[in-house]
Amino acid sequence: MTGYESLVFDPQVQVIYKNLQFDKTSNIDGFDIEMGKHDQWVMRVGGRMTKILTASQTGRFVSFNGKLRLAHNFGEKQFVHFGDEFQLGAFGSSLEVGGGFNAQLSSKFALHGNVIYQHRLTKAGFSGISFSGKLHHHFYLSIKYRMIYI
Repeated sequence: MTGYESLVFDPQVQVIYKNLQFDKTSNIDGFDIEMGKHDQWVMRVGGRMTKILTASQTGRFVSFNGKLRLAHNFGEKQFVHFGDEFQLGAFGSSLEVGGGFNAQLSSKFALHGNVIYQHRLTKAGFSGISFSGKLHHHFYLSIKYRMIYI
């Protein structure tokens, strides 16, 4: 992580491995279903730039961030069997661009939001927008107890 004043650049590299295994089964009509074993390697390279706009002694702050990532799937063709053989879709390569914000509204409340656009760079994969948001409430539990000796 490197930064200048309230501007921070956070380089990111992720290597992700996913493995799913399914047993052969049949549905209520006796139709054979064989999902098999599927694995996938994905690598994402990019970074996030964050700008803190306001900071105060009360612990309140607002920051905005922008993200840019290149994702690539390293995988072979995979198939499932539902009577016949069907090829699964591939993820291919994609470019992800997004932005978000974090706001500490008080000592107990925080608000977060992100929007990401993913654009496929190959014939495989998908393009689309995803968004997420969260309102976070911190609460503290204080338990008082008294021991009485008899």
